[in-house]
Amino acid sequence: MLDESILKDVTGEEYIPVAYAPDDKYVWLTLVSMVSVAENTKQKIDFIILYSYLSDESMKILDFINTYEHCRISYIQINMNIFKNFKNASWVTVQAWFRVLIPSIFNYTNKAIYLDCDTMLRGDIKEFYDIDIDDVLVGAVTDIWNIKSNAKRLKMKSDSYFNSGVLLINCKKWREENLFEKIKQNAIDNPDIKHGDQDTLNFVIDENKKVLSKRYNYLETWWNNYYKEYEGDDLTDYEQSAQDPLIVHFTAFKPYEPKSRHSRRKEWWNYAKKTPYYTKLLERYKDDSERYVDSLPQK
Repeated sequence: MLDESILKDVTGEEYIPVAYAPDDKYVWLTLVSMVSVAENTKQKIDFIILYSYLSDESMKILDFINTYEHCRISYIQINMNIFKNFKNASWVTVQAWFRVLIPSIFNYTNKAIYLDCDTMLRGDIKEFYDIDIDDVLVGAVTDIWNIKSNAKRLKMKSDSYFNSGVLLINCKKWREENLFEKIKQNAIDNPDIKHGDQDTLNFVIDENKKVLSKRYNYLETWWNNYYKEYEGDDLTDYEQSAQDPLIVHFTAFKPYEPKSRHSRRKEWWNYAKKTPYYTKLLERYKDDSERYVDSLPQK
Protein backbone atom coordinates (compact mmCIF):
# COMPACT_ATOMS: atom_id res chain seq x y z
CA MET A 1 0.00 0.00 0.00
CA LEU A 2 1.05 3.58 -0.58
CA ASP A 3 0.82 6.60 1.69
CA GLU A 4 -2.24 8.70 0.86
CA SER A 5 -0.09 11.80 0.34
CA ILE A 6 1.13 10.36 -2.95
CA LEU A 7 -1.91 11.71 -4.77
CA LYS A 8 -1.43 15.28 -3.52
CA ASP A 9 1.33 17.81 -3.98
CA VAL A 10 2.52 20.37 -1.44
CA THR A 11 -0.37 22.68 -2.30
CA GLY A 12 -2.90 19.94 -1.68
CA GLU A 13 -3.85 19.71 -5.35
CA GLU A 14 -4.96 16.22 -6.25
CA TYR A 15 -3.39 14.10 -8.94
CA ILE A 16 -5.43 12.00 -11.34
CA PRO A 17 -4.31 8.36 -10.87
CA VAL A 18 -3.81 6.57 -14.20
CA ALA A 19 -2.63 2.95 -14.09
CA TYR A 20 -1.00 0.71 -16.71
CA ALA A 21 0.24 -2.89 -16.54
CA PRO A 22 3.00 -3.33 -19.17
CA ASP A 23 5.76 -5.82 -19.69
CA ASP A 24 9.01 -5.15 -21.55
CA LYS A 25 7.35 -5.77 -24.90
CA TYR A 26 4.85 -2.95 -24.44
CA VAL A 27 6.87 -0.17 -22.84
CA TRP A 28 6.94 1.75 -26.16
CA LEU A 29 3.17 1.68 -26.39
CA THR A 30 2.84 2.61 -22.73
CA LEU A 31 5.15 5.60 -23.03
CA VAL A 32 3.35 6.98 -26.08
CA SER A 33 0.01 6.50 -24.32
CA MET A 34 1.28 8.38 -21.26
CA VAL A 35 2.65 11.18 -23.45
CA SER A 36 -0.74 11.52 -25.13
CA VAL A 37 -2.33 11.89 -21.69
CA ALA A 38 0.29 14.41 -20.55
CA GLU A 39 0.07 16.50 -23.71
CA ASN A 40 -3.70 16.89 -23.43
CA THR A 41 -4.23 17.24 -19.68
CA LYS A 42 -3.54 20.27 -17.49
CA GLN A 43 -4.24 18.70 -14.10
CA LYS A 44 -1.48 16.84 -12.31
CA ILE A 45 -1.26 13.15 -13.24
CA ASP A 46 0.11 10.25 -11.24
CA PHE A 47 1.06 7.43 -13.59
CA ILE A 48 1.11 4.08 -11.83
CA ILE A 49 2.95 1.17 -13.44
CA LEU A 50 1.84 -2.26 -12.21
CA TYR A 51 4.43 -4.83 -13.21
CA SER A 52 5.89 -8.21 -12.38
CA TYR A 53 9.20 -7.60 -14.14
CA LEU A 54 10.58 -4.68 -16.10
CA SER A 55 14.16 -4.25 -17.24
CA ASP A 56 16.19 -1.21 -16.23
CA GLU A 57 16.04 -0.06 -19.85
CA SER A 58 12.24 -0.26 -19.83
CA MET A 59 12.01 1.79 -16.66
CA LYS A 60 14.37 4.36 -18.15
CA ILE A 61 12.09 4.65 -21.18
CA LEU A 62 8.99 5.11 -19.01
CA ASP A 63 10.76 7.60 -16.73
CA PHE A 64 10.74 10.08 -19.60
CA ILE A 65 7.27 11.07 -18.44
CA ASN A 66 8.87 12.80 -15.46
CA THR A 67 10.06 15.53 -17.84
CA TYR A 68 6.48 16.81 -17.81
CA GLU A 69 6.20 19.09 -14.79
CA HIS A 70 2.62 18.05 -14.02
CA CYS A 71 3.35 14.31 -14.20
CA ARG A 72 5.05 11.74 -12.04
CA ILE A 73 5.41 7.98 -12.21
CA SER A 74 5.29 5.24 -9.58
CA TYR A 75 6.19 1.56 -9.95
CA ILE A 76 4.33 -1.14 -8.03
CA GLN A 77 5.72 -4.65 -8.36
CA ILE A 78 3.03 -7.32 -8.32
CA ASN A 79 3.56 -10.87 -7.06
CA MET A 80 2.47 -13.05 -9.97
CA ASN A 81 1.66 -15.91 -7.59
CA ILE A 82 -1.53 -14.04 -6.70
CA PHE A 83 -2.80 -15.01 -10.14
CA LYS A 84 -1.26 -18.46 -10.31
CA ASN A 85 -4.55 -20.25 -10.96
CA PHE A 86 -6.20 -17.52 -13.03
CA LYS A 87 -6.99 -18.19 -16.69
CA ASN A 88 -5.61 -15.80 -19.30
CA ALA A 89 -7.17 -15.03 -22.65
CA SER A 90 -4.95 -16.34 -25.46
CA TRP A 91 -3.95 -12.85 -26.65
CA VAL A 92 -2.93 -11.34 -23.30
CA THR A 93 -0.39 -12.01 -20.56
CA VAL A 94 -0.91 -12.40 -16.81
CA GLN A 95 -0.43 -8.64 -16.48
CA ALA A 96 -3.99 -8.25 -17.73
CA TRP A 97 -5.15 -9.33 -14.28
CA PHE A 98 -3.19 -6.65 -12.45
CA ARG A 99 -5.91 -4.04 -12.98
CA VAL A 100 -8.17 -5.81 -10.47
CA LEU A 101 -5.70 -4.90 -7.69
CA ILE A 102 -5.91 -1.14 -8.27
CA PRO A 103 -8.52 -0.41 -5.55
CA SER A 104 -6.61 -2.56 -3.04
CA ILE A 105 -3.26 -0.94 -3.76
CA PHE A 106 -4.63 2.59 -3.65
CA ASN A 107 -6.80 2.06 -0.62
CA TYR A 108 -7.29 5.77 0.15
CA THR A 109 -8.55 7.06 -3.19
CA ASN A 110 -12.17 6.83 -4.32
CA LYS A 111 -11.57 6.63 -8.05
CA ALA A 112 -8.86 5.65 -10.52
CA ILE A 113 -8.36 5.09 -14.24
CA TYR A 114 -6.97 1.99 -15.87
CA LEU A 115 -5.72 2.13 -19.47
CA ASP A 116 -4.38 -0.65 -21.67
CA CYS A 117 -0.94 0.11 -23.09
CA ASP A 118 -2.34 0.39 -26.62
CA THR A 119 -4.51 3.42 -25.92
CA MET A 120 -4.16 7.05 -26.99
CA LEU A 121 -5.74 10.18 -25.54
CA ARG A 122 -6.91 12.89 -27.91
CA GLY A 123 -8.17 15.27 -25.23
CA ASP A 124 -8.16 16.02 -21.51
CA ILE A 125 -8.39 12.84 -19.45
CA LYS A 126 -10.11 14.85 -16.72
CA GLU A 127 -13.28 14.66 -18.82
CA PHE A 128 -13.18 10.89 -18.39
CA TYR A 129 -12.12 11.04 -14.74
CA ASP A 130 -14.95 13.41 -13.81
CA ILE A 131 -17.72 11.07 -14.99
CA ASP A 132 -20.03 10.30 -12.04
CA ILE A 133 -19.77 6.62 -11.07
CA ASP A 134 -20.62 7.02 -7.37
CA ASP A 135 -23.39 4.42 -7.48
CA VAL A 136 -21.65 1.75 -9.58
CA LEU A 137 -18.47 -0.29 -9.51
CA VAL A 138 -17.11 0.79 -12.85
CA GLY A 139 -17.64 2.96 -15.88
CA ALA A 140 -16.81 1.16 -19.13
CA VAL A 141 -17.63 0.95 -22.84
CA THR A 142 -19.58 -1.89 -24.42
CA ASP A 143 -17.35 -4.20 -26.46
CA ILE A 144 -17.75 -4.06 -30.21
CA TRP A 145 -18.84 -7.62 -31.02
CA ASN A 146 -20.19 -10.78 -29.36
CA ILE A 147 -21.85 -8.44 -26.89
CA LYS A 148 -25.05 -10.33 -26.24
CA SER A 149 -23.57 -13.76 -26.91
CA ASN A 150 -20.79 -13.19 -24.35
CA ALA A 151 -23.30 -11.94 -21.78
CA LYS A 152 -25.49 -14.98 -22.46
CA ARG A 153 -22.52 -17.36 -22.30
CA LEU A 154 -21.63 -15.96 -18.87
CA LYS A 155 -25.27 -16.07 -17.74
CA MET A 156 -25.21 -12.40 -16.87
CA LYS A 157 -28.31 -10.42 -15.95
CA SER A 158 -27.10 -7.58 -18.14
CA ASP A 159 -27.04 -8.02 -21.92
CA SER A 160 -24.18 -5.52 -22.18
CA TYR A 161 -20.62 -6.91 -22.13
CA PHE A 162 -17.87 -4.31 -21.72
CA ASN A 163 -14.29 -4.05 -22.96
CA SER A 164 -11.92 -4.02 -19.98
CA GLY A 165 -9.11 -2.11 -21.71
CA VAL A 166 -10.35 1.26 -20.46
CA LEU A 167 -11.89 1.43 -17.01
CA LEU A 168 -13.04 4.16 -14.68
CA ILE A 169 -12.96 2.37 -11.34
CA ASN A 170 -14.96 3.22 -8.23
CA CYS A 171 -12.22 2.13 -5.83
CA LYS A 172 -14.25 2.94 -2.73
CA LYS A 173 -17.16 0.73 -3.78
CA TRP A 174 -14.83 -2.10 -4.90
CA ARG A 175 -13.33 -2.16 -1.42
CA GLU A 176 -16.68 -1.93 0.33
CA GLU A 177 -17.98 -4.90 -1.63
CA ASN A 178 -14.71 -6.83 -1.29
CA LEU A 179 -14.75 -7.21 -5.05
CA PHE A 180 -11.23 -8.58 -5.42
CA GLU A 181 -12.12 -11.66 -3.38
CA LYS A 182 -15.22 -12.20 -5.54
CA ILE A 183 -13.11 -11.85 -8.68
CA LYS A 184 -10.49 -14.22 -7.31
CA GLN A 185 -13.03 -16.86 -6.33
CA ASN A 186 -14.81 -16.63 -9.67
CA ALA A 187 -11.53 -17.00 -11.56
CA ILE A 188 -10.57 -20.06 -9.54
CA ASP A 189 -14.03 -21.63 -9.87
CA ASN A 190 -14.02 -21.14 -13.65
CA PRO A 191 -10.62 -22.33 -14.94
CA ASP A 192 -11.94 -22.70 -18.48
CA ILE A 193 -13.33 -19.19 -18.78
CA LYS A 194 -12.81 -17.96 -22.32
CA HIS A 195 -11.65 -14.35 -22.04
CA GLY A 196 -9.83 -14.31 -18.72
CA ASP A 197 -10.01 -11.08 -16.77
CA GLN A 198 -12.53 -9.46 -19.12
CA ASP A 199 -15.03 -12.32 -18.73
CA THR A 200 -14.51 -12.40 -14.98
CA LEU A 201 -14.97 -8.66 -14.54
CA ASN A 202 -18.10 -8.69 -16.66
CA PHE A 203 -19.61 -11.62 -14.74
CA VAL A 204 -18.81 -10.29 -11.26
CA ILE A 205 -19.76 -6.67 -12.00
CA ASP A 206 -22.69 -7.53 -14.29
CA GLU A 207 -25.32 -4.78 -13.93
CA ASN A 208 -23.35 -2.76 -11.38
CA LYS A 209 -21.74 -0.58 -14.05
CA LYS A 210 -22.25 2.59 -16.03
CA VAL A 211 -22.20 2.05 -19.78
CA LEU A 212 -20.23 4.94 -21.26
CA SER A 213 -20.15 6.56 -24.68
CA LYS A 214 -17.99 4.83 -27.28
CA ARG A 215 -15.79 7.95 -27.42
CA TYR A 216 -14.17 6.80 -24.17
CA ASN A 217 -12.90 3.55 -25.69
CA TYR A 218 -13.06 3.87 -29.46
CA LEU A 219 -12.60 0.43 -31.03
CA GLU A 220 -12.03 0.57 -34.77
CA THR A 221 -12.27 -2.81 -36.50
CA TRP A 222 -10.68 -1.93 -39.85
CA TRP A 223 -8.84 -5.27 -39.71
CA ASN A 224 -12.12 -7.16 -39.58
CA ASN A 225 -13.87 -5.37 -42.44
CA TYR A 226 -15.22 -2.83 -39.94
CA TYR A 227 -17.57 -5.45 -38.56
CA LYS A 228 -19.43 -4.34 -35.42
CA GLU A 229 -22.59 -5.31 -33.61
CA TYR A 230 -23.80 -1.92 -32.48
CA GLU A 231 -27.32 -0.97 -33.47
CA GLY A 232 -29.84 1.76 -32.71
CA ASP A 233 -28.58 4.37 -30.23
CA ASP A 234 -25.34 2.42 -29.76
CA LEU A 235 -24.59 2.62 -33.48
CA THR A 236 -25.37 6.34 -33.56
CA ASP A 237 -23.10 6.91 -30.58
CA TYR A 238 -20.31 4.89 -32.22
CA GLU A 239 -20.55 6.77 -35.51
CA GLN A 240 -20.48 10.12 -33.70
CA SER A 241 -17.64 8.99 -31.45
CA ALA A 242 -15.58 7.96 -34.48
CA GLN A 243 -15.47 11.60 -35.54
CA ASP A 244 -13.88 12.79 -32.31
CA PRO A 245 -13.00 10.01 -29.85
CA LEU A 246 -11.40 10.96 -26.55
CA ILE A 247 -9.69 7.59 -25.99
CA VAL A 248 -8.58 5.47 -28.94
CA HIS A 249 -7.87 1.80 -28.28
CA PHE A 250 -5.61 0.13 -30.86
CA THR A 251 -6.85 -3.44 -30.59
CA ALA A 252 -5.41 -6.14 -32.89
CA PHE A 253 -2.51 -4.71 -34.94
CA LYS A 254 -0.70 -1.92 -33.14
CA PRO A 255 -0.18 1.47 -34.82
CA TYR A 256 3.51 0.77 -35.54
CA GLU A 257 2.87 -2.63 -37.11
CA PRO A 258 3.07 -3.19 -40.88
CA LYS A 259 -0.54 -4.16 -41.37
CA SER A 260 -2.06 -1.33 -39.37
CA ARG A 261 -4.57 0.76 -41.31
CA HIS A 262 -6.15 2.43 -38.33
CA SER A 263 -7.59 5.86 -39.13
CA ARG A 264 -5.85 7.38 -36.07
CA ARG A 265 -2.48 5.72 -36.67
CA LYS A 266 -0.70 8.89 -37.77
CA GLU A 267 -1.86 10.65 -34.62
CA TRP A 268 -0.17 7.94 -32.57
CA TRP A 269 3.07 8.56 -34.45
CA ASN A 270 2.75 12.29 -33.74
CA TYR A 271 2.80 11.53 -30.01
CA ALA A 272 5.65 9.07 -30.51
CA LYS A 273 7.57 11.90 -32.13
CA LYS A 274 7.43 13.82 -28.84
CA THR A 275 9.59 11.20 -27.13
CA PRO A 276 13.39 10.91 -27.38
CA TYR A 277 12.87 7.36 -28.66
CA TYR A 278 11.13 8.34 -31.88
CA THR A 279 14.15 7.64 -34.09
CA LYS A 280 14.67 4.29 -32.40
CA LEU A 281 11.03 3.43 -33.01
CA LEU A 282 11.41 4.28 -36.69
CA GLU A 283 14.53 2.16 -36.97
CA ARG A 284 12.95 -0.71 -35.11
CA TYR A 285 9.91 -1.01 -37.33
CA LYS A 286 10.80 0.54 -40.69
CA ASP A 287 12.03 -2.68 -42.33
CA ASP A 288 8.86 -4.67 -41.78
CA SER A 289 6.92 -3.82 -44.90
CA GLU A 290 7.06 -1.64 -48.01
CA ARG A 291 3.44 -0.73 -47.44
CA TYR A 292 4.37 0.35 -43.96
CA VAL A 293 7.26 2.51 -45.14
CA ASP A 294 4.93 4.31 -47.54
CA SER A 295 3.00 5.76 -44.61
CA LEU A 296 5.82 5.94 -42.08
CA PRO A 297 6.35 9.37 -40.48
CA GLN A 298 9.49 11.15 -41.57
CA LYS A 299 12.37 12.01 -39.29
